[in-house]
Amino acid sequence: PLVAAVNGVAAGGGFVTALLCDIRLAVPEARLIMLEINIGLPCMLGSFLLAQELFWSRAKEMVLSGRDIEAREAKHMGIVHDIVEPDKLAARGLALARELAAKPPHAMRLNIQRFRHMRRRAMEDNKVFEALETYQGEAIASGEPQRVMAEFLAKRAARKN
Repeated sequence: PLVAAVNGVAAGGGFVTALLCDIRLAVPEARLIMLEINIGLPCMLGSFLLAQELFWSRAKEMVLSGRDIEAREAKHMGIVHDIVEPDKLAARGLALARELAAKPPHAMRLNIQRFRHMRRRAMEDNKVFEALETYQGEAIASGEPQRVMAEFLAKRAARKN
């Protein structure tokens, strides 16, 4: 099993990586953001994973708003399984990993294999990777992500001056 320990911001691909883990821990200050909408990109893999983890309504709200989800809200939703103080996060993650590793290995492997097979099958059925290629390509071809990034960089440069 994969245990994620979120100690800060997990945005976009970082959030997706956490969602791909079997169990997620986070510090109280952690923030999870499906930010693709904010940078002019469609959220393909993240939207699929959120829809699997949550109800469609909540997944759509998170993807379409691109807002920060604080650790406590993420725990309430079931995205984060436990909130741990920063100085205890690594130890808690390792303890949890050891606890899981102490389970009967054959049964653990079969359980993990089954969950991964179900996810992979659902991804194939929903053509997630085809959608990623098509919609991401269309967004990039529109020039919108490039415009949004240029605006961001201009604002950042103005703040530094």
